[in-house]
Amino acid sequence: MDEYAYSRYLWGRYHLWVGSCAYTVCPHGMQDGAAGVLLKQLSGSSLTSNATERIIFEKAFIRLTLRDPAEAWTSGQWMTEPAGESDVSGTQTTASYEPTVDQGITDLDRNPLGPWVLRGFKWFTSATDSDMAIILAKTKTGLSIFYAPTKLQTREPLKQDVTLLNGIYVRRLKSKLGTRAVPTAELELESVRGYLVGKEGDGIREIAHMLNITRVNNAVTCMGFYGRAIAISKAFASARNMIGKGSTRNLTTIPLHVHTMAQHQLIYRAQMAMTFFVVYLLGISERDYSYVGLTTIATERLKPATTEDVDFLLRLFTPVNKAVTAKAAIAGVQEFLESLGGIGYLENEESPEFNIARLYRDVNVCSIWEGTTDILGTDFIKVVKGRRGSETLLAMDRCMLTRPLPLLPSSTSYSGNETSGKQRVQKESFDDLVLFARGHMQQLSNCVIGTILVVDAERDSDPVSGEILRRFASQNGFGGTGFLNRTTAEEAAWDHRIVFEESNGFHRESKL
Repeated sequence: MDEYAYSRYLWGRYHLWVGSCAYTVCPHGMQDGAAGVLLKQLSGSSLTSNATERIIFEKAFIRLTLRDPAEAWTSGQWMTEPAGESDVSGTQTTASYEPTVDQGITDLDRNPLGPWVLRGFKWFTSATDSDMAIILAKTKTGLSIFYAPTKLQTREPLKQDVTLLNGIYVRRLKSKLGTRAVPTAELELESVRGYLVGKEGDGIREIAHMLNITRVNNAVTCMGFYGRAIAISKAFASARNMIGKGSTRNLTTIPLHVHTMAQHQLIYRAQMAMTFFVVYLLGISERDYSYVGLTTIATERLKPATTEDVDFLLRLFTPVNKAVTAKAAIAGVQEFLESLGGIGYLENEESPEFNIARLYRDVNVCSIWEGTTDILGTDFIKVVKGRRGSETLLAMDRCMLTRPLPLLPSSTSYSGNETSGKQRVQKESFDDLVLFARGHMQQLSNCVIGTILVVDAERDSDPVSGEILRRFASQNGFGGTGFLNRTTAEEAAWDHRIVFEESNGFHRESKL
């Protein structure tokens, strides 16, 4: 199994689990992100084999990746503060190097406490009951990130282990719109002991890798909520009969109802295409780049040209994918809640698997966690206007546009002639671009999705794939002739195929 198939397998299960898991995917995402950060440190050359930090990080990494719940750890990711919220540049928590550590107090694995002391206030923290946390704080040289165990132990005179908290005090729990199964709190950090992760003052660069992981987590979560809402709505439509004018009609036979569902099925499928392409990029970025997966993709169009291009593409696509999927899922889940009428508005505690109201409450956090849409838009423009922005856009050209795209003219992509998005990025200032960052992200997302849908339609004779491509191209200004000379009845028939028969095509084994 190549790394793309393996990634799809793992994230595919995650996608299916989201709608039923009481939002355990939130601590799971932070656990995965923390493991990625520690693995990056352990894979580097900055830690000697006998360094205390290496021993600590290795043990923590093992704990984060264990499957035994009695031994496995979860992790917090504590960054948000009142002054900055999503903008971490407003961080006021401080960290100072104070290597003297109280004797007799260790973490739960009997490791010594770290030489750094953190003091401050975190305003919106999830996984408050976690076993460790990655914490953002500022030092004399700038923002840095730290590893800190949340629980300590000391040997009392009676030879009993006493568990303590590592200078962490819960001010209060938050009352939230959704994700109520996951505790979120305001935390006071008073002399929290920890270890510096990476270079001092290089915290933003260090958390970028973690954000890649957690933002992919967020995108798959969005698609999980969206997909579950679609499934519930389909089941409801198949069972719901409407009585009027002396006859009974099933919702699946009402063209307007099915047309609305078909439009969201199209959006869901399009966003799934990009999301799992980003999953693929993340999968190979975490493996040996000589791994065979780089040469086993079915099409040249979607293969990164170089190993460095993988990192460029992941950095470019991740914030865009996270932003666009969140907006699409929030709108989509609301639409399917509405499709159930009053039943959709109920909490349905007796049948939680059909509770779209709970899905809608929970999905709204997806546009906030790990960066609001405007924060992500600013981040995206920083990538394309940054020191390696031109190289990043060229990496996209090499991956996405190695052959002409039948339905994606170059003037609507990030490459091509003087009117292309790439030329606009090069000519306009950062401030001019960031003002319309949301539109730029949507345009880039559409280009990537269009490329993937072209490949999807080309690789086999599935008619639904071709219809999805035609509709997507027509609706997003890429041309296409899929709607010319069609009768209303013909259009309605395609709607029905997309909603109730598309599983014959879309869920078959993918070779992208």
